[in-house]
Amino acid sequence: MALAAWMSAVSTNCPPGPREFLGAGMCGRLCPVGDAKLLAAAKDESLASGHDEAVPIERSKDFSIQNAVDQCERLLVRQ
Repeated sequence: MALAAWMSAVSTNCPPGPREFLGAGMCGRLCPVGDAKLLAAAKDESLASGHDEAVPIERSKDFSIQNAVDQCERLLVRQ
């Protein structure tokens, strides 16, 4: 959701997903699972600090409908 709004994300680093989705933390903060205080602090810090909008914008393009269609077409053409 944050990437779609061109914002930095904050997530727990649970398997699988957030690490891969956020580009190993390039597009947001990853916190250990179960550390609510660190997660809250990361959220506050993320909201208070500025961020480079270009990074989440570029990363969100990886999850666009057009990119998904292109990837499916490439898989189908191979077969």
